[in-house]
Amino acid sequence: MAFDSAGNLFVVQFGTNRVARVDTRTGGIREYPLPDAASRPRRIAITPDDIVWYTDYARGFLGRLDPKSGEVKEWRSPSGPRSEPYAAGATLVTCWPAIP
Repeated sequence: MAFDSAGNLFVVQFGTNRVARVDTRTGGIREYPLPDAASRPRRIAITPDDIVWYTDYARGFLGRLDPKSGEVKEWRSPSGPRSEPYAAGATLVTCWPAIP
């Protein structure tokens, strides 16, 4: 589970190919089906731009969900389909301009 900048709670629906957003003010739920029915997201992380990143344990992928558009992109783990990625983490990296 992870919260976005607006306080919405995002969860993976274990055993399915879905990520869900829970509006903490209204209790409303929006589901985001992932493109492959065999997907089994395990853990998520949210970056400061409110992009949801998830690991697909069953297929060995890292996924990116944009909740605003619903767009999903996925990348195969370098270790292959049997890598079983379990967790995700996100870090904000800031590049400062060179000081003369």
